[in-house]
Formats: sequence, C-alpha cells, structure tokens
Amino acid sequence: MSLNATNLYIQSSPIPATFKGSPNDLFTEMIKRMRILSPSGTNFIFVGDTEPTSNVGPWLKNGTQWYVWDPSTKRYVPQNISASFTPGFFIGNSRPTSTNPTVWLQTTQDPTSSSPLAYGDAIRWFVWNGSFWVWPHEVPSTSGIRQMWVGVESDLWFYDGGDGTDPAAATDTTGGMWMVDTVFNSKSPRGALVGTLDPGATTGADSSTQVMPSYLPSHYHNESLRSRSSTSGVWHDWGNGTATDAGSLQHMAPTGPDNDCVTTRTDTQGGGTPPNIVVPTIPASVGTFFIKRSARKYYTP
Repeated sequence: MSLNATNLYIQSSPIPATFKGSPNDLFTEMIKRMRILSPSGTNFIFVGDTEPTSNVGPWLKNGTQWYVWDPSTKRYVPQNISASFTPGFFIGNSRPTSTNPTVWLQTTQDPTSSSPLAYGDAIRWFVWNGSFWVWPHEVPSTSGIRQMWVGVESDLWFYDGGDGTDPAAATDTTGGMWMVDTVFNSKSPRGALVGTLDPGATTGADSSTQVMPSYLPSHYHNESLRSRSSTSGVWHDWGNGTATDAGSLQHMAPTGPDNDCVTTRTDTQGGGTPPNIVVPTIPASVGTFFIKRSARKYYTP
C-alpha cells in the first residue's frame, strides 16, 4: 500500500548516559522513549468494505456509510447523522407544517418509530404549488373516458378524492372529481360508426305510435246513389260512384210515391280481427349513472 505524508510528530525522551548494551538493546530503549503526536484537528479514518475487528477510528464503509466503535459490544455500529441530513420529502398522514421540502408522501398514519412499517400504507404524493398541496388527477377533465356509477349522485361527489360539493361548480382544487354525464340518461350505449352514429351522438326515441287499417273493425263506405221513376223505368246515377252491381245493395225507402232509390257501397273494409302485435322482449336492466370527469384538476389532502 502507498504511504502518504501526514502532520504527525514523533516525540522521544533522551537515553541515560550510563546506558550499556547491544544495538538491539539500544533500539528497544529508543522505542520505549518515543510517542506519535498529531496536531489539533487531525483525524484518522478507516476506509474499506470489511468491518475492522478492533477500534481503528471512524470507519467509512463502501464510501457511503459511517460506523463508529462500540466499546460495549466490541463492534462497529452505524453512526446517526440525522442532524446533518436534509430530507428530500415529508412522510406521514398529517399535513406538513412547513413547505420545505416541497414534496410530501401522505400515508395512512403518522410515524411512531423509525421503522418504515410505522407509516402505514401510502396514499398519494403531493407537491406544494405555492398555495396548496396538490397532485394532478391522472384523467384530464376533457377526457372521453366514461365510468358507471350505481350509487346515489350525492355520494358520487365524494368519490376519488372529491370533497362532496357539486362538481358543476368545481374549481381546480374544489368540488367533486366526477359528475353525471346526462347524455346517457335513460339511454343505452351503442357502438359508434362515423357517418352513421358518430361518437357522442344520439338516435332513436323511447316510443312510437302507429295505426294500421287491419286493426280497424269491419265497416263499409257508401259510394253512389241510383234512382228511377216507376213510370219511366230509367235509372239515374248520382254522386261520384259508378253504376255497377259490385258490392252489396241496400234498398232505401222511396223519396216519392213513384220513385225507387238504391245505393251501392264498397266491399268490406278492415280486417275486424284483433291485432297480433309482437312486442320485443326488454332484457332485465339495472339503472346506472354514466359519469365523466369534472373540471377539477388536482387532488388535495
């Protein structure tokens, strides 16, 4: 290993003038009378990946973790440097009383110890925007995404971070996150086809009324009037009908002592039978609200 120059000093005491002995005895006497001193502020740090077996001063493990010697266990233990560490974000359930740092991970409970499990479950990240702790909703307010909601509408206003107020008056940070899309009220969704049924367009009606001749009772329509004098025997046609024997004849009382009157009518009109109406089967249904994102942009704690 390489050696580096240091600011260490060697201090020694003189050997007595009466000393007698071999060169090795002289060397031993010199070592006994020497000590190494360091100026104020000089520290020794052990750097390595393996834990030392004795106290060699502060130990920097892996270049990132500090350890100090514990005399009671005769081992190195992690050094608490929290006082010199600046956290990158808050963590806990309670709203931070400071806005530095500007990032907060909200959890289901505040910490009760240094254990990560003491924070409960993570809820959401928030960032301080200068006025509020906010986090953007992942579905934009202008999105075409629709969901179904089977609860009452007022409960919808609390769903997904909403504050329970009417989403029709939502701001960036207040109001319900989702609202009812009234386009779907009393309507069933159907696959769109551009040019035939464009996305978002509506078609059809709830009901229709039709009258068909075969549903009417059997009846007749008078077509023409024929009359003749008993003295001349000549028939005269009146009205728009044609003088034929088609259809049934109805004899009417003479209009005078010497006249006969006869009307002709069409054949029977109308079926006179009950209609056989095929009613389409309506499948069992569940009433649901189709919902869309409101104008609110951000989650808030």
